Amino acid sequence: GTLSLGTRKSLWLLACLASQPGPWRRDQLSTMFWGDRQEEQARASLRKSLSEIRKALGADALVTTNHEVSLEEGAVSSDLDHLRKLALRSVTGDNGRLATYFAGDFLVEVDILEHSGWVEQMRIEARELATVATKNSIEYLTNQKQFAKAIERARDLMSMDPFSEANHRRLMRLYVLDGEVSRAAAQYRECKRLLRAELD
Repeated sequence: GTLSLGTRKSLWLLACLASQPGPWRRDQLSTMFWGDRQEEQARASLRKSLSEIRKALGADALVTTNHEVSLEEGAVSSDLDHLRKLALRSVTGDNGRLATYFAGDFLVEVDILEHSGWVEQMRIEARELATVATKNSIEYLTNQKQFAKAIERARDLMSMDPFSEANHRRLMRLYVLDGEVSRAAAQYRECKRLLRAELD
């Protein structure tokens, strides 16, 4: 289910702890979330948020020391966890439509973390994982000769990176395999138009 915490920062803090396993330094978290406050005030705010998380998840969910904080393994499951599992699967099935496992950029509403570099790193990882999961679906469906579904997945992939020539070529090949040569030609023209408009 979805967790509800007292403040948005507590929720974002939990997202950090859940998305990147392993210990976080307390001073790193204090600076990321409360960098606009005095050091002692920032530490107090961190302690308060950790207390909220502990209250919501249970006393054993957090592992804390004087210098580090981490989530107990399995304390929560995140969208990023799910993405990592999907991307690790070999080509043995269809992962479904992109929207069911990738809702958009990671923590897109969290502007306070933009300067940290961490959010951008997570966004890149999430997009790469979603791309791998979608490509696996396309390969599986193509092998099964389920071209209409493979085309759906290829269009999903295109929505993530419409300027990728490889994505256009993949979709064109699938149209041809599905007997839709005219749609393959139209896709070629669309690729030319996009690249000319964006990249000259």
